[in-house]
Amino acid sequence: MALTDTHRGVANQPATALTHARSLPRWAPWTVLAGSVAAGFLLAGGHPVSTGLLAGPLYLAGIYLLSRVTENRRKATDRVMTGLVTGAFVLATAPLASLVWTVLDGGLPVLSGEFFSSSMRNIIGEGGGIYHAMWGTLIVTGLATAISVPIGVLAGVYLVEYGTGRLARLVTLLVDVMTGIPSIVAGLFAYALFVIFFGARRR
Repeated sequence: MALTDTHRGVANQPATALTHARSLPRWAPWTVLAGSVAAGFLLAGGHPVSTGLLAGPLYLAGIYLLSRVTENRRKATDRVMTGLVTGAFVLATAPLASLVWTVLDGGLPVLSGEFFSSSMRNIIGEGGGIYHAMWGTLIVTGLATAISVPIGVLAGVYLVEYGTGRLARLVTLLVDVMTGIPSIVAGLFAYALFVIFFGARRR
């Protein structure tokens, strides 16, 4: 079907501010980031934290100006917000990365066969390993799985196939409550009950 004059007019309209034809190449943001890091490094005298604090604002200002001139204001704002979100993500993960690095730096040199096959029982000072901790974790996890999985499966079957009346509502309430409570809170509650009924055992 031939295009009408109206269709031809719409098709031949120039790009608006929302659909701007020009766009930054893929390497442009990375170039701005590299320049911002280099400038921050020079201004901070090589200090890593100060370099990051200076490089962030420099990058945001540089990418906004470059995108504003090359593209449009909407795209420039989008790039700035992308930079802010990325920077917030980096700041949030920095403590985790530092923790992982500290653990690996201090833990890798001591990993050996003896570390996994020896226990800390009756050992004072240096030496010992995590043999007792591994077996304790497996025993506790295995017992908890053996107790909870059958109860959970049977409760699910009951609610789906036969659950009606007050008992079903009570089971549903307990499931919702236990799902919403963090496991550490439930563990502390169970520990407190054991201490109340059996008393605290001291060695």
